[in-house]
Amino acid sequence: MHVDESHVGTGKTERAIVRSLRFPSRWLFAVERLEAITELATRIATLAEPGSSVKVVTIRSDAAERGFSVRREVEALPERYENGHVIALCTHEALLMSDLAGFADWHLVVDEVPNVLLTQEVQSKLDVNFFENNYVLDEVNVKWSRVTLTDAGRTINGSDLHQDDSHRHLRLFHQRVVRSDGDERAVLCNLKSWEQMQAGDVKWIWWSLFSVRELESFSTVRFLGNGFMSAVSTKMMKAWEPDVQWMPVSVPGDRQLIRRRVSVRYFSERRLAAKTLFESDRGREILAAIGAHVASEVPQNRFIWSSNDVAKPILASCLPMAAYLTPKQAGSSRWMHCTHAAMIYAAKPNPNVRSVLEAIGVEHDAWIETNELETVLQFVTRTSIRDVNSFEHATVYVFDARQADYLIRFFNTQEHIDADVAHVDLGLNFEREKPGPKVRAVSPQEALQKLMDRRAKKAASERKRRARRITAQPKEP
Repeated sequence: MHVDESHVGTGKTERAIVRSLRFPSRWLFAVERLEAITELATRIATLAEPGSSVKVVTIRSDAAERGFSVRREVEALPERYENGHVIALCTHEALLMSDLAGFADWHLVVDEVPNVLLTQEVQSKLDVNFFENNYVLDEVNVKWSRVTLTDAGRTINGSDLHQDDSHRHLRLFHQRVVRSDGDERAVLCNLKSWEQMQAGDVKWIWWSLFSVRELESFSTVRFLGNGFMSAVSTKMMKAWEPDVQWMPVSVPGDRQLIRRRVSVRYFSERRLAAKTLFESDRGREILAAIGAHVASEVPQNRFIWSSNDVAKPILASCLPMAAYLTPKQAGSSRWMHCTHAAMIYAAKPNPNVRSVLEAIGVEHDAWIETNELETVLQFVTRTSIRDVNSFEHATVYVFDARQADYLIRFFNTQEHIDADVAHVDLGLNFEREKPGPKVRAVSPQEALQKLMDRRAKKAASERKRRARRITAQPKEP
């Protein structure tokens, strides 16, 4: 597996495109987002020589009702294009759900770090009969069971689930279970029986890990991504497939990098970003103050911002919605004219996800680095920071000191960037509020423990009651 971790702005993706144009063969590019397919197709058309015979094939689906068609389109590529110069484009998700055994003599380029761990938390208290009819649980160990299909489950397809309002959210789960019937990518969940989902406020989780060995049929495989080898996805793949070799192919690039200044500003010294904070009354006050400050500092027409959904309404009352982007923007160059960015974002593993990470052997901090810190970095570097022809001063805003430290350590590795960092003191109170009563979803293990505790408490009370009755009985003369 070849890995290009070249610095931001040095042309990783462009070099891969040029290579695919200069060497006529069959190529498959996988990108993170649907929007990036269109961007990549445009870049290929721009870089192709006049009169080039290359055929660009885009595989995408904006319509969920198409069911499994995207996977089938990917799997059909080797048969449809046995010869000629072809560059096919798909998303990471389409690549990871497909059977790739037929791609001998094809070359694969994966732009940015793919999420090889599929997970989903589910609350399905009233769905016991549906799961019992369509899926089988086979215990793997004390925590996990493997999910497979019943005969009835094999008759269900993605379109069936899309047309069922109460089960549409299970499409990814069902697709993954169907796919696991023919490979080693097992689907595991933390239930021992489907009846467990009925207990209290249980939220259970399923997960499945992609094996890098499923890429073995390709003639060459190249991953592009800053910090790829330190990403949690790579750590998972290395942990589960220790014999696979990862070969660095990073180059400094031949672009002349213009020296520029980047300023990092953050608001919380000690308290870390968290969705629970953003949901609280104090958190909303903090978000409103941050939004007002950022709005007063940035040029409205050269600014982008993003946040968690729970923080978005408060920030949007101060910041222009026209400048809002979804958090995942890795690989995009559409916002290089912007000199300012704000990312008020948090991503921490909940108890269910932590149990999955422990099963795989990945530290919680590694998950946070990839899902929070690297997401923040990728977002703020969509700006003029990635424009090799820009010398303008860029300023980025993040929530806490740890996020700021992650950014500044990255910028300090870029020889053409002079970076500074500073705390913005808005006089805000970041101390934790005393939590009030709140009903929260629990894992099956927590639900079982609560049940056992209640039974133990009830048994103890019953023993005490019997003891008092015996003590109160009059003694015989």
